[in-house]
Amino acid sequence: MDTARRIRELRKTIEGEHVDGMLISSVANVTYLSGFTGDDSLALVTTDRLQMITDFRYVEQIEQECPGWEVVRREKDLWETTAGAFAESGVKRLGFESAHLSHRNFSRLVTSVEGVELVPLEGKVEGLRQVKEEAEVNAIEAALRCQEAAFAEIKEWMRPGMTEREVARELDYRMRCHGAERFAFETIVACAERASLPHARTTQRVITQGDAVLIDWGARRFFYNSDLTRVLHFGTVTSEFQKIYDVVRQAQEAALAVIRPDVTFSEVDGSARRYIRDRGYGEQFGHSLGHGVGLEVHESPVVKEGNEERLQPGMVFTIEPGIYIPGWGGVRIEDMVLVTDRGVRILSACEKDLEDMVLSCPG
Repeated sequence: MDTARRIRELRKTIEGEHVDGMLISSVANVTYLSGFTGDDSLALVTTDRLQMITDFRYVEQIEQECPGWEVVRREKDLWETTAGAFAESGVKRLGFESAHLSHRNFSRLVTSVEGVELVPLEGKVEGLRQVKEEAEVNAIEAALRCQEAAFAEIKEWMRPGMTEREVARELDYRMRCHGAERFAFETIVACAERASLPHARTTQRVITQGDAVLIDWGARRFFYNSDLTRVLHFGTVTSEFQKIYDVVRQAQEAALAVIRPDVTFSEVDGSARRYIRDRGYGEQFGHSLGHGVGLEVHESPVVKEGNEERLQPGMVFTIEPGIYIPGWGGVRIEDMVLVTDRGVRILSACEKDLEDMVLSCPG
């Protein structure tokens, strides 16, 4: 990962905001800028120095993972140590991550520093993270391969009579068997009418013949995440299920068809949303069409109505239209895509034709 380039870009931002430096408190942003894979540490970036404020647990790790960074070891209070780092660096006007610093910690910081003007900044590192480097895309694809291999095995293993929780637990285990460091988030398995809950909590509900089973799962590999959703079905599908599945599938295709540089996220969202609305299900699709994925499962950009930001090559995000009907269930199809110079590349390779989602049961 090119942390040197990232620091250069952040320093341009620092200069543009007319601050002497920036305090990074988001764990993901610290990792992005430094390569540090621990937590409970702060990064101070100035025009000519890089300092990591940490404690005994991470000193050696930072020395190994973060060449070029000075370690500022705190013995007692984090914020007093941080204030000392400001003073030693000659910082007079400091940017901080207003979206990540709690009011309590901000108050402690204010109390600890003297003669330093604190400037709230938002989305500065997240803006850099939106456009992925080749190595980041490779890590995301590695995570996808772990989750896809596990899902292929789960399709062969699943049977009616199992609970949602059993399926989720087995899927998490098999992702690890295929090289995932961990699951990216709590796996969702929701059968029958429970699939109308977009982020259902997996339960002890027993899966029966005739049920549709929505599975939303992801893996983490090399600290980068992946995120997919598929809907399996045990036995013969009803005409209503087939109709709704087809609408969701075609809505996703409508969105994929317009993805290219300089198109707005609102336009991408609108392509799928109009397709669903025109077929009478507009009220049953109430969430955004997608979100960025990288060091965090949900990060910038957001593919939603009103987001007039324009797509850039290197952006990675999900496309996940859905229809949710209380008392009946739901269908969501989610894939991950990469914006290229010419259009789009679908990063996920998991099958999604309805015929491939129907599971037969042994007689």
